[in-house]
Amino acid sequence: VRGLKQALIYSAPFPYGPADKSARMDVSPRFFQTSMLNIARRDALDQARAVLSIDIDELVVGPEGRSVYDAAVANRLGMATIPGHWVYPAPNHEGPAPQSLHTYRAVPDAKTNGKWCMTPRGLMSRGFGWAVHKIGGVVQVLFTRQNEFQLLHCRSCSTGWKTGRYTNLHDLAEDPQLSALMSRHFGDGA
Repeated sequence: VRGLKQALIYSAPFPYGPADKSARMDVSPRFFQTSMLNIARRDALDQARAVLSIDIDELVVGPEGRSVYDAAVANRLGMATIPGHWVYPAPNHEGPAPQSLHTYRAVPDAKTNGKWCMTPRGLMSRGFGWAVHKIGGVVQVLFTRQNEFQLLHCRSCSTGWKTGRYTNLHDLAEDPQLSALMSRHFGDGA
């Protein structure tokens, strides 16, 4: 990756944790993932300006020339919450698909869990620690959500470890802006 000067990988020979069905406003008992996030927060990421928590099947998009990192730094709590939306490959596509093929949206738009960008030494980070989606409950919802950026969760990008990732239960429409974005950044089918 151009400009990347250093990389660090944490490896731990432990299972992900229970795949629960947490109720709304419950904290998921995924102890391992939360623990690893907080080890990274207190160790390798402590001096970072801001940290974006997303998975390999997720992309964050926003206005040209703006950075989600800048949005987190500018927030007085040191956090930007990014609302999430599912995106899909063409309706007839079967099996896993790279991010570049996820150029369709559900009609109406299907929302998914959001993610966050945070300053490691900001008030939200120090007060609540890190978790995958929700940090600080009502405080997060009221004071850090922004709509400039959005999380695009590529529905069929994974290996299918969660069931139903390759079946679509929505009407889909191709999004020309999303198609242009994917083509510009990923080329054809990458």
